[in-house]
Amino acid sequence: MSFGRAASRLLPILILLVLGLQVGTADAAPHNMLLGFGDIKYASPKEAVRRDALDKTVAVDGDIVRVNAGWGLIAPDEKTPSFDPRDPASPEYDWSRLDAAVQDASDRGLQILLLVQNAPTWAEGKNRPPDAFPGIWKPSPKALGDFATALARRYSGTFEGLPRVRYFECWGEANLKVRLAPLWGGKDGKKPIVVDRYRKMLNAFYKGIHSAVKSNVVVTAALSPYGAQPGLVNVRPLQFWRPLLCVKDNKQLSPVRHCKKVHFDVLAHNPIGHGPPGTKAVDHDDISVPDLHRLVDVLRASEKAHNVKPAVRHPVWATELWWESRPPDPYKGNPGLMKQAAWYTKANYMLWRQGASLSLLLQVIDLPYNGTPGRGDDNLQTGVYFEDGTPKPSATAMRFPFLVDSRKDGKVVVWGKSPASGTLAVTEKGKSKPVERFHVRADRIFLHKIRLGGKHKRQLRAEVGAEKSLYWTVR
Repeated sequence: MSFGRAASRLLPILILLVLGLQVGTADAAPHNMLLGFGDIKYASPKEAVRRDALDKTVAVDGDIVRVNAGWGLIAPDEKTPSFDPRDPASPEYDWSRLDAAVQDASDRGLQILLLVQNAPTWAEGKNRPPDAFPGIWKPSPKALGDFATALARRYSGTFEGLPRVRYFECWGEANLKVRLAPLWGGKDGKKPIVVDRYRKMLNAFYKGIHSAVKSNVVVTAALSPYGAQPGLVNVRPLQFWRPLLCVKDNKQLSPVRHCKKVHFDVLAHNPIGHGPPGTKAVDHDDISVPDLHRLVDVLRASEKAHNVKPAVRHPVWATELWWESRPPDPYKGNPGLMKQAAWYTKANYMLWRQGASLSLLLQVIDLPYNGTPGRGDDNLQTGVYFEDGTPKPSATAMRFPFLVDSRKDGKVVVWGKSPASGTLAVTEKGKSKPVERFHVRADRIFLHKIRLGGKHKRQLRAEVGAEKSLYWTVR
């Protein structure tokens, strides 16, 4: 992957050209969507593991990778008088593991999103209870801001020959008890007090990241899609975002006046689903794949009321999406290999329609199956490659996503993202003549309407040069 190609993915979308009478004219250029992965292997201390995961990301035409930048792993265990937390050259810092990951990803032309979470012990609040994991108890906003400054300076593109990193995420799933605590408080123990702490953390992080390079991009913590009743384990995402964005819980999404402003550049969410991608969350304050628009509505209401800074239209990213495949995990709730590929494509399409401009799948390569069916952090097979490196159908779906969406007017919409520029042919299985042709650009979303005759089941796919998508069944 060349630098020019990687850079072109972030350029504004250009109007598609008409190439001839037999080539259709594509609809007005739609907004683009970056595709990528989050994978713990990207930050592996083992060079072979790290580079294999990155190489496979490039092979499926990934745009961006999320790399864990563990604050507590990089910072010293104790804060000594000589330690300057804002200085990336401070000898107490250990950047070796992250430097290697950033360099390897950059060498492959990949954009990088650094995820910061888990504070060192000295940056936590006092009296951490025994049931709270290390690194999550009342992290100091000031200390986080200092680390953000050092992090952004180190990867500014002007520090000791290290690559430039533009995207920085402040914490992960901050609505979960295992990620940030305490969550609840107040007189009745049902107030999400985590919101005020996270606002301070995010604002300090924003200031630190932008102090190094003004054009850096700060991404919010992507919340887990589901919560529980107030006062119990987890905060539902909209119960977190409404007070953070100063929006009332009513149909009008009225603004909260005299509210403390929050600063960020991109709002992120993890729309991990239970069941097929069209499965809506049961609770209105939870946000799965088809519910993302409700989170976007809250954000737009906050922007309209000038309750979020900066005063711009903020992009929305889906930063974790996954389904385990069967095989290797025989759990009956897991989709088969072709269905996993279709679900990833369908989910990305649904998220794109709701305004998402980025989607990250969890895992490029499966973790080893441990023989226990079902979900587990140490037993996930959500990748587009099996553990042995064999590609699944979802690898093709990631490299060349293609979908056909039926319409009521007798037409269908074909949607996808082409791995190459040229004339895209929509072909039908078993037939030689293309159904439609139109021009596409490499690594850009395309959206085109075509008319299909007949009511029988048909299988269509997209072809650009030697590149071929999977077939999509139209019923």
